[in-house]
Amino acid sequence: MHCHRNCYEVSFYRLKADGEFSLAHYRRRDKPADVTRDMPFLEDATYCISKVIASSSVAVPALRKVARYTRDHSSIFVTDGPKSLTPTQKAKRQQEIEALADAIDKLADEAGNGRASYIQFEGILTKLHAAGFFPLMTDLSAVAKTMV
Repeated sequence: MHCHRNCYEVSFYRLKADGEFSLAHYRRRDKPADVTRDMPFLEDATYCISKVIASSSVAVPALRKVARYTRDHSSIFVTDGPKSLTPTQKAKRQQEIEALADAIDKLADEAGNGRASYIQFEGILTKLHAAGFFPLMTDLSAVAKTMV
């Protein structure tokens, strides 16, 4: 994995699922690397990497909770207009909502690897709203707190 900042690049290895990591190497794009001179940057990069890993470990359960709620309540959604959906249309809508719950679970997997963003979650949430489904605000707030 890499962490970029201006003219620096820091690589690291994830060691365990509990957030441990090891710096692999770093390089500068503007001049030769000098560990003594660059130590403040390396310390800052280490701190930033640890914060991202820590927040991703909190994001996973928050995303899983939204996915579970969405799946468990996928048959409860709103429709627009006076006409009721046919049983076939209702089943199709429910499947669409369940597929979006699956997408949230996949995003949780990516969050566990530090490769998910709130913008990705917002994209799925927008599709849920378009399908007439609205997860609990407390669960959405928990996701936002961990990913923003």
